[in-house]
Amino acid sequence: MRLILVRHGETDENAKEIVQGHTDTLLNEKGKEQARKVSLRLKDEKIDMIFSSDLRRARETAEEISKFHNVPVKLSKELRERNYGSVELKFVREYSDILEKSGKARYAFKPEGGESFPDVVERAKRFLEKIQKYEGKTVVIVSHGGFIRMLLSLLTGKSMEEAGSIKIYNTAVSIIEADKEHIINCTKHLDQ
Repeated sequence: MRLILVRHGETDENAKEIVQGHTDTLLNEKGKEQARKVSLRLKDEKIDMIFSSDLRRARETAEEISKFHNVPVKLSKELRERNYGSVELKFVREYSDILEKSGKARYAFKPEGGESFPDVVERAKRFLEKIQKYEGKTVVIVSHGGFIRMLLSLLTGKSMEEAGSIKIYNTAVSIIEADKEHIINCTKHLDQ
């Protein structure tokens, strides 16, 4: 199976460094342009299926990609960003302060009402099991930075800490294909 992982386009919250998590935000104008550019980058790919987080910022990006392909966009709650619970819609610096005060490692920290990174990894495992039926196909997954990092951990054998340190840019493309060199976090389409 060839997996093409795409992070959603920019939102106002991304630009302001606000934690979104499961909050259902929209692409801003820059994000819409990023979605158009990534769709043009992927227009000549033979895509068999597109899966997207059901959150609007990812769904909007996936729908833009699907314009060049005669395949449906299948929405999945499993592809959502990490649930940040009580720290959603706080500035990243506030989240960092809360994390530091907790005394826990970033990957073990579970905000009140939210998920830890190991929780996200378990969700990612469940999703990967469901798409095994697409063996030999090309599948696009449009999701969120944190979720994509945890998928990369599972797919590349990187630890959660290693994968978690990769900055996944808005509409970055990562291509994972068995027995081939992986392309991770490519944004060349944004420079055009």
